[in-house]
Amino acid sequence: TSSPDKMVPHPGVTVSGLRGSMRQLSGLAESPLKRILGSSEGFRTGHHQSFAMKPGVDRSAPRKFRESVRKGEFKGQTSGSVPGFVQANFVALPREHAYEFLTFCLKNPAPCPLLAVTEPGSTAVEAVAAGADISRDIPRYVIHRDGKPREQLYDVAEYWNKDMVGFLLGCSFSWEDKLASVQLTPKNAQLGVNVSMYNTNIPNHQSGPFKGNMVVSMRPYKPEDIERVAKITEVSFA
Repeated sequence: TSSPDKMVPHPGVTVSGLRGSMRQLSGLAESPLKRILGSSEGFRTGHHQSFAMKPGVDRSAPRKFRESVRKGEFKGQTSGSVPGFVQANFVALPREHAYEFLTFCLKNPAPCPLLAVTEPGSTAVEAVAAGADISRDIPRYVIHRDGKPREQLYDVAEYWNKDMVGFLLGCSFSWEDKLASVQLTPKNAQLGVNVSMYNTNIPNHQSGPFKGNMVVSMRPYKPEDIERVAKITEVSFA
């Protein structure tokens, strides 16, 4: 499944599960943010030649969910959908900008954890979602022109030409079910709404025209629960 949030977002407007503001609370474990920022100068990603889906897993649930999206039966945000499977944020842009955006993701692996990249013109991401069509299987796409959102669509097949390249980036929705399994269900999942986001003053590492400050997702928790939440969710930084 994929988060409906973005197609071609303004550079630097990304979503991650960082909890930078939590370091200001006294008596708590140090935020993992410092470690992530200290290591983001190099190129890191989970997308490499040895990546493969685990065999023997029943993937009928995400396949049926994508089918419902493609048919127009589901048009909402995807927090809480298909628990147990990875969700992704989606970005697509012309081939001429794809290398610089790829480099931006590699320089900023915390806000842009790379899961898959399509071949130019292809809408397939077989390594992570067999049978998916990323031009039609996301509930909502936001079209950006000159860095500004211009329109929202439920299908972008008409925009997909031989030069389009798609990127799937890790999404914090992926571990919401893990939090729920230990009675730490995020508030947004309880309410069935999108997660809150906070525009920080932390600069991302620029690549060509792609730059901007890091944007983090925010979920309210009691101070005594934050260390457990951080431990569960820090897998997103691997």
